[in-house]
Amino acid sequence: MSNQNMDNIDNNYKSDTELTIQFEQNNIKTEKNKLVINENRILQPINKKINIKNKFKYKKKGNVILIYYNNSNKPQIVIGPEWRLFILGFSFFILYSFLIFIFTFGHTNLIFEIIGLILTLIQLSCYLLSFLLNPGIQFKRPNKDDEDSERCNYCGTIKSLTLKQKHCIICNVCILGYDHHCSWTGKCIGYKNKIYFRIFMFLCIFNFVYMIILISSTYQMYPS
Repeated sequence: MSNQNMDNIDNNYKSDTELTIQFEQNNIKTEKNKLVINENRILQPINKKINIKNKFKYKKKGNVILIYYNNSNKPQIVIGPEWRLFILGFSFFILYSFLIFIFTFGHTNLIFEIIGLILTLIQLSCYLLSFLLNPGIQFKRPNKDDEDSERCNYCGTIKSLTLKQKHCIICNVCILGYDHHCSWTGKCIGYKNKIYFRIFMFLCIFNFVYMIILISSTYQMYPS
């Protein structure tokens, strides 16, 4: 066999070997890409959960817990120190409404039952908002420009000139537009949650009278 034929065989063998190696390398890259894609698919929901957790931040001021969402400078939720009483009161209203609904269901006009249900839902929503919303905690601290401003003797915050401000001893914070401290909402009632609290109290009285009339009419229709 001539030297030229031997060289051709060697060249063909080298070409085949190079193609085989290149093919194997491409397969390895493809497998690696598949692993990366699968890993991203697995980690994506985990990263979402981590991001959700990172969006919520908790901080304590005085005796209340402040909950911030999405890196906001103002707390979206404020939990008062007497939150257990709120859970007790909220559970009572749910149980009370449920029992009244069961007692009168099918014995009165459907329109009256729907009205009562809507009023009860509004009442519970306002009660929940009174519990969750920031009542109006004063966060403003004195700086160089506020040296002559009047400050709270307890927490050192600047007293507002436009809204009534009072330091609550139970919550241990200053409340703007302070109305009173309500143990059944777990915290104070201020200018930010006062409207929901008043709607809740109005509906408490209205629903109580409404339920008495509803039960009385049911008893008259079905005395036995």
